[in-house]
Amino acid sequence: MQTYEDVDLRVLKNISSDLRSANDFSNYYGTSFLSDDVKFFADLVIDHVKVYKAVPTPRVLIDKVSDNEELYANTREVLSYLKNIEAQPSEFSYDVQKIKNRFVGERETQIRADTLAGKDLSLLRRQIDEVENIKLGKRRDFTQKSLRSYVKDFKRNYNLKLNNPEYGRGIMSGYSCLDYVSNGLGFQELVIIGGDTGSGKSQFLNNLAKQIWLQKNIGKLDNYGLGYNILYFSLEMPFEPCFRRTFASLADVPSRSIRDAKLKKNEFTTANKILDFIEAYPYEFEIIDTPRGTSVETIEERYLDARDRFEPHVVVVDYLGLLEDQSADSSDWLKLGQLAGKLHEFARYYNVLVLTAVQLNRVQSKSTKESSDTVGLHRIGRSSLIMHHANVGIQIETRKDEMNYSDFIYHIIKMRDGESGVKHALIKNFANGSLKEPEIPYEPTIGASAGFEEWSSSEDMSALLQKYGWNC
Repeated sequence: MQTYEDVDLRVLKNISSDLRSANDFSNYYGTSFLSDDVKFFADLVIDHVKVYKAVPTPRVLIDKVSDNEELYANTREVLSYLKNIEAQPSEFSYDVQKIKNRFVGERETQIRADTLAGKDLSLLRRQIDEVENIKLGKRRDFTQKSLRSYVKDFKRNYNLKLNNPEYGRGIMSGYSCLDYVSNGLGFQELVIIGGDTGSGKSQFLNNLAKQIWLQKNIGKLDNYGLGYNILYFSLEMPFEPCFRRTFASLADVPSRSIRDAKLKKNEFTTANKILDFIEAYPYEFEIIDTPRGTSVETIEERYLDARDRFEPHVVVVDYLGLLEDQSADSSDWLKLGQLAGKLHEFARYYNVLVLTAVQLNRVQSKSTKESSDTVGLHRIGRSSLIMHHANVGIQIETRKDEMNYSDFIYHIIKMRDGESGVKHALIKNFANGSLKEPEIPYEPTIGASAGFEEWSSSEDMSALLQKYGWNC
């Protein structure tokens, strides 16, 4: 029977029972320094957490390996050990550090022996880099794989995606065009929304955050599905009106009626239901009323403070131009580019999705007939300095007499891993600030699958997967 050290079992117990510990382990440590037997079990848990945003039950873990006799026996053995282990999330980081120190000591001893034995220099360098990164608390600085070595993983991932459309999908925004083009927004990504003054940048940010927070859970009183925790930095609007705007769109009641305490009877009933929902909903939406001139470093500090209470999945900064103390010159795009770069690094380091907005530069034209709704990267200042850091770039279309239009049009002007150059219209509610999908949602006329024949049956598909080894 395999024996495990108590510290290994405590770490395994924490990541298999506590979502916060599992996320921290995945985001900041990785499993490279674990022994092979422990690493397999940890990878099994982490892979499940990445897909389902929840720790797996013992039944799920056993089911995942039921087709492999050796892995099945090993998993049941580990689970039997874990039943009798007491682990505290507060001790998790300490236990992880003990395992890291053990690994570093063992690996350094091996490196010295390999050096004396005259082993391959390039291998030794990689081993030294791995040890140094672990000592410094880093995860992999980069991923290095050849195309050949990745073929098996590619086939496996394709098969997993085929059998579970949710596998590998990002964070759904609730807006069909954006979700179709992006297949969900990703962790470690920066989304920048560009718009003119009064175009609705903050409105769009707020609605995106609200829909990501809710997913499809609005109105449910129990049995919630997947949602996301939001940390919302409001640099322009105080807490109270920011809450009121979010609440008004949730309850679908006029914001002014809430402000003036003049809700109608039916509106009052609806508002109470939404308040009950907010109190019961397990996912957090925390608003931080942040002064103008706040630095990205301060944003990071407040984020780390929030992590003591919950795990933020999405960080919203409303908006980029109000960060730090901007110069009087509104054309200081270099500074804005540096801020965008810092936010992107923040997103990557903490494995969160970051949403922010930026002011468009004005169209310079002698013609009075030229509209300010010109679309493209050139409207976002020196876009190479700002949009270079964005994974997704969105521009809000501005038209004259905006208050006469009930539609809200946004353009996807940059999509690092998907299509760009598409636009979508939402329905704008002037009373409560909501931006909703039209009755006929976005349906692309040209898709990635256009021109390809469909599978005649699932049996044919399974047979071909088996034949070509894509079900590994």
